[in-house]
Amino acid sequence: MILRLLFFSLIFPLGLCAQCTYNLQAQGNVQLGSNDLICNGLLTQIHVNNIGSVGPYICVLQDSTSNQLLQQDTVTAIFHNFTPTGAGTYSITVIDSLGGSCTDYITITQPDSLYAIVNIQKESYCLQNGAIFAYPQGGVYPYTMTLSGVISPPFENLAGGWYSLQLSDANGCSFDLDSLLLPTVSDLIASIDTNSMTVSFTGGVSPIGVVWPNGETGSTLQEVMCPGDYEVLVDDASFCPPVVLNFSIADIEVVLDISAAGVTNVSGGTPPYNYIWSTGDTAAIVEGLCAGEYVVEVLDAGACSVTQSFVIDSLQAILDEQEAMIFNLGGGTPPYSYAWYTDGVLLGEFGTDIDGLCHGYHEVVVTDAQGCNAVYGWEIMPLESGLLWDDVDCTQQDFDGEARVIASGGTAPYTVSWNGGGAELLDIAPGVQRVMVTDYQGCVLRDSIFFAELKAECVYNVISTTVLDGVNDEWGIEPAFLYADSRVSVFNRWGKRVFTSEGYAEPFAGKDAKGRLLQAGVYFYAIQLRDGVEPLRGSLTIY
Repeated sequence: MILRLLFFSLIFPLGLCAQCTYNLQAQGNVQLGSNDLICNGLLTQIHVNNIGSVGPYICVLQDSTSNQLLQQDTVTAIFHNFTPTGAGTYSITVIDSLGGSCTDYITITQPDSLYAIVNIQKESYCLQNGAIFAYPQGGVYPYTMTLSGVISPPFENLAGGWYSLQLSDANGCSFDLDSLLLPTVSDLIASIDTNSMTVSFTGGVSPIGVVWPNGETGSTLQEVMCPGDYEVLVDDASFCPPVVLNFSIADIEVVLDISAAGVTNVSGGTPPYNYIWSTGDTAAIVEGLCAGEYVVEVLDAGACSVTQSFVIDSLQAILDEQEAMIFNLGGGTPPYSYAWYTDGVLLGEFGTDIDGLCHGYHEVVVTDAQGCNAVYGWEIMPLESGLLWDDVDCTQQDFDGEARVIASGGTAPYTVSWNGGGAELLDIAPGVQRVMVTDYQGCVLRDSIFFAELKAECVYNVISTTVLDGVNDEWGIEPAFLYADSRVSVFNRWGKRVFTSEGYAEPFAGKDAKGRLLQAGVYFYAIQLRDGVEPLRGSLTIY
């Protein structure tokens, strides 16, 4: 407390003069023996004491900087306390009842405001390593701090949550901070898109880095890697272990379709794909692959490769010449197409079989999907009937009474038709006998044989009824040279008819109509071949 003694002259009516005096001091919230406030922002009372003059008094308090009137009081005592004020410079004027006055000044000081600068370090998601760093400012050193009333500095290794800070200085002034939030860093979460080879992440503490297995450090992998199992590390500044992302690049799988002569599907690796064939081709599907072994190397975008090989067997089939059919096709590259030729001329048939192939050299060309060919050919000889004669008369020594067809050429089996009828020529008669031979393919051959009428020189005149040696047992007239109505008659020497037959179906064996043997001797015959011609006449000896 500082006491000030002010003097001023008092002029009394009687002409006497008195001295004006008073003391000034700040009372409350100040340092002992000073006008210094102990804490910033506190108020203190300015105390006027020991006023020496004639009261009552007018005490005036003004702000000396702005001359603003702060307070004016009339008092009768020799002391006065003004309303508490804060730091500043003030003027105090005392006016006594005689009009005398005296003025003095007082300066009240205060320390700087007490506060703290606070920095907060987030707590990691894997460690209790949060921290609150408080730096006291203002007030009067030394300082005392606590966190939430119980924690002493340093404020480290804190868990996330709400805290309060208590700060006091050497004068006991305090500064409190409530609701200090120490946040916890969200977990570092990372994922990988293997299509774009890009790592995405959230949370963690920046900076966040990505390390690929090939040493790249960007979020997106630039190099194309070959198939395999890999790890990518995602790390932040939290001192927590890195996040490990596992990813795989699938093996390159190649699907070969031999029927298509190429690669029909590729998976795995990294598209797009390229192809290198042992033929020099670079497309997925190759044309013109005939029988042989082929190799294709499939490369992905990273030049990672896999090699496949396959064999195309020779184009083979079975030719059925009889059916004019090709079957049991194999090898080559299906599907197959067919073209039929005869003597080099395209027939316009394109199936696996063909009808109506007659004589000539025939071929079927089998072509697979790759344009590879296999040719199967055979020759069909001209169709022949095999008839021994064109003309037959009764003088023909080797004619046995039958006309046989021994077909050849064409395509067996054969169908034979005589005179538009059956396969056998029955009841042969003089004249043209027509035969049609049809083979399996429907090819037709028409032929004929001419049978002459019986001639007189062909009629034997001897028959034996007693010597049965198979030579002259019957009268051997070949019916083939007779008509169906030709009449053969035998007469004895007296002109009596002993045998007669139309067509000579039953030959004369020296017996009469009742089956009795005729006597040996000379007989006479008459053969009426047909109407309008003279019969053949002669003698016949039975012995």
